[in-house]
Amino acid sequence: MKIFAGPWVGEFGWELFCWQGYLRQLAFKLKQNDSQSEFIVSCRPGHEVLYEDFATRFDLYSPPSEETTEWKNKSDPDPGLPLHHFQGKWVSPNKVRLTWSPMNEKFKNQNFKIFGRPNRCPSMVLIHARSTDKYDTGYRNYPREGWGRIIDRIHSQHGAIVANIGSTSQSMRCHQADLDLRGIALWQLADYMANAICVIGPSSGPIHLASLCACPHLTWSGDRGNKRRYEEVWNPFNTPCAYVSDSWRPEVSQLIKEIDIFIDRARTEKL
Repeated sequence: MKIFAGPWVGEFGWELFCWQGYLRQLAFKLKQNDSQSEFIVSCRPGHEVLYEDFATRFDLYSPPSEETTEWKNKSDPDPGLPLHHFQGKWVSPNKVRLTWSPMNEKFKNQNFKIFGRPNRCPSMVLIHARSTDKYDTGYRNYPREGWGRIIDRIHSQHGAIVANIGSTSQSMRCHQADLDLRGIALWQLADYMANAICVIGPSSGPIHLASLCACPHLTWSGDRGNKRRYEEVWNPFNTPCAYVSDSWRPEVSQLIKEIDIFIDRARTEKL
């Protein structure tokens, strides 16, 4: 059998917890029944690391945005997709998304793996300073001055190396940080997370990725429902997580207090 899956069109967190695990489960079941089966995954360039343990081939495709509106209820291939010459079964992301709610049915029909390669004693704290106004969400960005105080505290209190992560277009470079790792490949980011003390930042795709790298993460958002999502529903490996505020702009003094506690805890649990 030959299956073409994707491409995922939507936010990265949903790709992590409602798509790649679903495809892995599907691929493993297919292989049990047909050892010669082909499982072709269409994904964004750089996202191959999420599927490489089961995909037999990739067709890379970059959707113009993360907006999913135009894809809802789509049942036939778009002629602009790389699958338009493909003869076989197409697995549509939207059919999965519309018929299954990961918030209500925890990990149903999914198979997750831990990403990244741990190889040393953790000494680095990763921060994702979200800096984007996509879909008018600029209010979710934490102020630069607050990040500066947080990084100074991590240096003085914990003696840790601090590194910026995220994309260069949607995350801030905090100059107090020791390293700027923004824009590195996804597989490299997974390796850094697998070896970090923890990841800190407002709710975002990179914070969700930390859960699948077994990297402790501290986060906040303006949606109270995210507490359960981070701590339980999107946390298949029970990775240590602290959801510390239902505000996108918690007081920096509050964050520093929570970060101090969490870094000490994360260091203890990772050693």
